[in-house]
Amino acid sequence: MTEIVKLDKHRRGNRGSHRYSFSPAYQHGSMLHHPAWVQLVDLPTLTPILQRIFDSPDYHCLNAGGDFCLPGTTLYEPLHTDVGDRHAYKADDVLKSHGSFRDPRGKVTLRDLPCPSIACNFFPDDQTTLNGPTRQIRGTQKWCMRSPSLEEEPSWMQYSTACPVKAGSVILRDIRAWHGGTPNLSNKCRAIPAVYFWAPWYRENLGETGPAMPRDVYEDPEITSDYARHLLRYLVAKPGEHIDCSMRSDFGSF
Repeated sequence: MTEIVKLDKHRRGNRGSHRYSFSPAYQHGSMLHHPAWVQLVDLPTLTPILQRIFDSPDYHCLNAGGDFCLPGTTLYEPLHTDVGDRHAYKADDVLKSHGSFRDPRGKVTLRDLPCPSIACNFFPDDQTTLNGPTRQIRGTQKWCMRSPSLEEEPSWMQYSTACPVKAGSVILRDIRAWHGGTPNLSNKCRAIPAVYFWAPWYRENLGETGPAMPRDVYEDPEITSDYARHLLRYLVAKPGEHIDCSMRSDFGSF
């Protein structure tokens, strides 16, 4: 966090004023070069829960990152979802696509499927009403309408914050559900590192962004367990393949 903030003397953030995502700050777009994140991939308390949710031991890790917000974060982050149906668009006269699942028949959306992905948000500090708790809108993983703007958002959604949460806890959330940050009115930074997982049957966009984990970290038994290596199997660099794990000079964007 210190290294990221050093690059941003005006505290513009990379996801709003005083608000930052970890992974976009690095050239390879991930925190899987960092042992502290890798060790969150396979935990004795968490792994059995994920296996039960996905009904299989063969789910896989999508990425690792999370976010933090500084004291002085005065604005609400708009409600949003982390994944959506794929759509085509033009950029510089080139046809591109963005998003995830798409049924060409138009009969099924991503929200009709079983849970495709879980984000595990970890709390190294207590989450309180004052230090920027995330608001999480229950049931919206199945809602097909767009999330409301800040001006449209009803007060009950603004107050739907996930707190209090004790340090050492983890929140598991369906990434289709609406969520957003709130102001940090405390005098301390609030960080929520995260690891993301795909269901075993979900493969779309897999590997399109290149490897996210250095081979030496992947093969180090003091950092990465045997089962974690199984979960990270699609993200690791090939033998001899180099990953640029340096920080971006512009600390990225979200």
